[in-house]
Amino acid sequence: MPEEIQTITDKNSFEKILKYFLNNPAYLKSDNGNIKVQFFQYHNDKAAFRIQLIKKIQEDSVIFTRHHNNTIYAYLKFFERQGEDTFLFIPSRFQIMTDTRKENRISLNIGGEERKIIYVSNIISDLIIKNSLAMEIKKTDRIKEMFKNNIANKYKHLKIYFCNEGMNDPRMKYFFAQRKPIFIPDINNPQSVKDDNEFNSYINNIYSKDIYLKSNAELISEISVPLLYKMKMPYGYIKIHSDAPFAESIFSIVKKVAIKMDELIIKNKIFPISEDKLIVSNVSRSGLGLAFKKKKLIRYFKENCIIYGEMILPEYKKASLIAVVKHISILSNNIIHVGLEISEMDALSEINYEEFLESIDYSSE
Repeated sequence: MPEEIQTITDKNSFEKILKYFLNNPAYLKSDNGNIKVQFFQYHNDKAAFRIQLIKKIQEDSVIFTRHHNNTIYAYLKFFERQGEDTFLFIPSRFQIMTDTRKENRISLNIGGEERKIIYVSNIISDLIIKNSLAMEIKKTDRIKEMFKNNIANKYKHLKIYFCNEGMNDPRMKYFFAQRKPIFIPDINNPQSVKDDNEFNSYINNIYSKDIYLKSNAELISEISVPLLYKMKMPYGYIKIHSDAPFAESIFSIVKKVAIKMDELIIKNKIFPISEDKLIVSNVSRSGLGLAFKKKKLIRYFKENCIIYGEMILPEYKKASLIAVVKHISILSNNIIHVGLEISEMDALSEINYEEFLESIDYSSE
């Protein structure tokens, strides 16, 4: 979060602020990523920018730049187009967000000889997972029916849910945040749940919002197990209820069913995994940047989406990671930059990544 936000609407200050756009790289925010632009003039209350790679501009646009610890946003009204790539805007306001960067990023000097090039491959995102499930609905319905037929006789109150059916589902929200199963042996016996906080969270955030359970008050137990790609990326869940307390053995059975279902989803190639090797352009302990030219790969990324990937490090080492897309920039030379914030690594991946950072003399100070 920014430490300070300053909004400027005084037109007498606009020319002074726009000088920061002249001396620093600037980007136009768009649905497909941030497009690099060039500011070159402010005259008669209008700001002129050179913008390539775009055919049509929105009436309301945002262009931003960074100066030291400040991100400066210009909120602009489109006025007119002059020539092939020059656009005139009328600034309405500026926002300056101050945020002290916690650590340095080290450039890996792509094309240089000092550092070895590293990649991220086997990328998939929650965006691609959701879209793929929607596109392959016939396949996924067949898989659902296969498992329902096998276990419905044992568990009458059964539900198999995929994230493309809606992200407002309370259990799907829970699994995106926690990625661990729900086991409520007996809702009338809170002591049956090992963690008081988990029980209270279930009552307040899931049970209280479930119309089905409220209309079937005799159901006192629940097991919900997430479906996880690579045991990391949640894309659905299997849920059962009963009017009798659940035993630990049933919990184990449902977890095994979830694993088998995930194996079948992968076998049917529901999710398109990108095998392209995306060059890592910079690194830090908490994040990294990717650089690539293939426009088709941008579909894997969207700001704030979650991705899974495997970083290929020197000496045949790897680091699997879950990361959040923080920004996407499209440069004038058609190179696309994606900034990632690492949110999770397994223990071995952490060790491999830390050793790599030490090998390039990384310091967060």
